[in-house]
Amino acid sequence: MGENMNIQQLTTFLRIAELQNFTKAAKQLGYSQSAVTVQIKQLEKELGMQLFERIGKQVSLTAQGRKFVGYAAQVLQALQAVESFAHGKQAPKGIMRLGSAESLLTRQLAPLLLQFAKKYAEVETVVRSGSNEMLYDMINKNLVDIIYCLDAKITNPEWVKALEYEEPIVFVTSAQNKLVHKRHISLEALVQEPCILTEKGISYRAPLDKMLADKGLTLHPLLEIGNTDVICTMLLRSSCISFLPLFAVQEYIKKKQLAVLKVPEVEITMWSQLFYHKHKWVTPQMELFIKLLQHSRKL
Repeated sequence: MGENMNIQQLTTFLRIAELQNFTKAAKQLGYSQSAVTVQIKQLEKELGMQLFERIGKQVSLTAQGRKFVGYAAQVLQALQAVESFAHGKQAPKGIMRLGSAESLLTRQLAPLLLQFAKKYAEVETVVRSGSNEMLYDMINKNLVDIIYCLDAKITNPEWVKALEYEEPIVFVTSAQNKLVHKRHISLEALVQEPCILTEKGISYRAPLDKMLADKGLTLHPLLEIGNTDVICTMLLRSSCISFLPLFAVQEYIKKKQLAVLKVPEVEITMWSQLFYHKHKWVTPQMELFIKLLQHSRKL
């Protein structure tokens, strides 16, 4: 590292690369905008290259700037590793911001977040839930560090995928419903049943609606609601059916309170996927949480 280049400059560079905005980066880092501008100018002088193009209020990485992102992130991660070694693998500190689909948060992440909080008490974890569109906006605007979503397989050159896991979506109803004993239920028969569904546009609802529409069929839900736990509670108290991720109903199935219906015509699979932005500096707390989630999904 050159004589004048320092960690502060690299951190500032990566934050601007994430936000593509000097003012927002300065606010997040607690610097004045002029201080941020000086840091970047010094870094560009040290490197002998222009890292950002500034046209009016728009800021974007140059070709050289895009290449330098990877190097800057590697340097900061290496320095973090050296610091941890020097302090005897000191426990991580700081904030970790996680965005998640509500169903994944409730059924998969909740116990892991408790485990993580107990083990790394000095890490402040901030969790935000929302639709997939909201999560994708959060990661692109650096409002969260990691997102955990349920969707069709996603390939985004701007994101790093740290986990991908297949999640079957099934028709489910009360274990007391007579439909449970049928070996085969046609879609034509299914659409005649009372149902409670998640809202239209939800990742696994959309392909179901399309499949039905292609066959000239439509489901007419008695109720549409986003919370899968609420739907499960209602299924327990009625003869309604629903279409939900298997992980969201697995606990009720094990207790023989709910049961999966056999509908051979419908095979819809989504994927739980964990992403962070490629320009994101992966902090120790992010790395530890990612490893914890990866390990839990392998069990």
